[in-house]
Amino acid sequence: MLVGENYFQLYNEVAKLVAYAKNRTISVEDVNLLVVPVGQDNAFAFTDAIARRDYAQALIVFKNQLEFGATPQSLLGLLTWQMRALVSVREQLDNSSVKPLAREISEQPGLHSFVVTKVLQQIPYYSRERLAWLYGELVDLDLKLKTSSQDPVVLFTIFLGRMGNEKIFNSQSAIRQLVGGGPNHNSQ
Repeated sequence: MLVGENYFQLYNEVAKLVAYAKNRTISVEDVNLLVVPVGQDNAFAFTDAIARRDYAQALIVFKNQLEFGATPQSLLGLLTWQMRALVSVREQLDNSSVKPLAREISEQPGLHSFVVTKVLQQIPYYSRERLAWLYGELVDLDLKLKTSSQDPVVLFTIFLGRMGNEKIFNSQSAIRQLVGGGPNHNSQ
């Protein structure tokens, strides 16, 4: 299934294909080249769940993304990008005497107005201190993903548990039960 029942995505995918094909007929090869299947496009659902502090949903989406072939490092990269956007918006809000509009914040290089609008909805959950702590946790996770032989699902589960400060994540047996002893993704 390429786009499912998401008509907004369908419209965007068709527009992308029309722009790519210009004045010629759209081919199956064009579709295979350009259209991102639903599951693969949900990587941003992972960062959105974390930004909303819905860590249980983030773990579910994380596991689904691994099944669709995403690597833990690519998801960590998306998460790092999300945290950078949060930090950038937090700094602008903290350093302004009046609340800037999304349009004004998006004038900063690298932040699209759509991203800024989403981040502005999430920013009340993140103080400057919490964002600094989260960056430290991301660095720690990155190091462990690169140097540890532990299953990336376990490492991300621990990370998400630390973010949410959930008691269930304090024991290895609870983690293994939660992740269901799934396949080991260390081969990547």
